[in-house]
Amino acid sequence: DTILVTVMYGNNEVGTVQPIEEIGELLKEHKAYFHTDAVQAFGLLPIDVKNSHIDLLSVSGHKLNGPKGTGFLYASKDVKLSPLLFGGEQERKRRAGTENVPGIVGLKEAIKLSSEERDEKNEKYQSFKAIFADTLRDAG
Repeated sequence: DTILVTVMYGNNEVGTVQPIEEIGELLKEHKAYFHTDAVQAFGLLPIDVKNSHIDLLSVSGHKLNGPKGTGFLYASKDVKLSPLLFGGEQERKRRAGTENVPGIVGLKEAIKLSSEERDEKNEKYQSFKAIFADTLRDAG
């Protein structure tokens, strides 16, 4: 009777990264939708919604150094979303109201920059990890 399974991709406090591809593979045998909160992972880890069998994925712009109050929800073509508010043609008729064009443009640029800087950031984080491990080892 489960209709949705949601998993935090990367934990913002302890850094745990969930095995999203493995979870998605297990869930494709069931009729439940698979959502991942990718707020912490997006821009740092490669995310393949197709290979991971992700139906829904949420991202927040401020974690990418984008405008606060921006973000997006990816929904696969298999997910049927009902409108939140009626009356507008934007967002595939799912929400009425004026779109935040400056915020959307800012989010797009933040995603672009984050993508370009991903490898460099990950190298830096790996060096931090090595320093931390060395410090613990040396401390006994």
